[in-house]
Amino acid sequence: MKHNEKTTNTQDYIHVYTDGSSINDVIGRAVVSPMIRCTIKAYIGDSTTSTVYAAEFQGIRIALMIAMDDWSKGNRKQKLIIYIDNQATIRTVENLSGKSGACIVADIVYLIDCL
Repeated sequence: MKHNEKTTNTQDYIHVYTDGSSINDVIGRAVVSPMIRCTIKAYIGDSTTSTVYAAEFQGIRIALMIAMDDWSKGNRKQKLIIYIDNQATIRTVENLSGKSGACIVADIVYLIDCL
């Protein structure tokens, strides 16, 4: 219910959905923003070189880059809402100290500051 309210009454917001996943030891991520008709999918690596956790971080980073790109095109949305389904990833972004994926998280923090 809240999601439907947020997406129907917020024309000044960009909504971006992200997901990292693993299927048959292949790690990937997808980022979708229906409002600005943007979908970005990518292969991240296999399970020996990457993790779903890193893919989730990259999804957040790409969501921020989508918002920055939209802003550079003259679209002045007031807020960015990123939907993510991984609580561990969200908590790491809140508290960076020495976690796996710290370089991606540092980039996320930098992009947030830029926005």
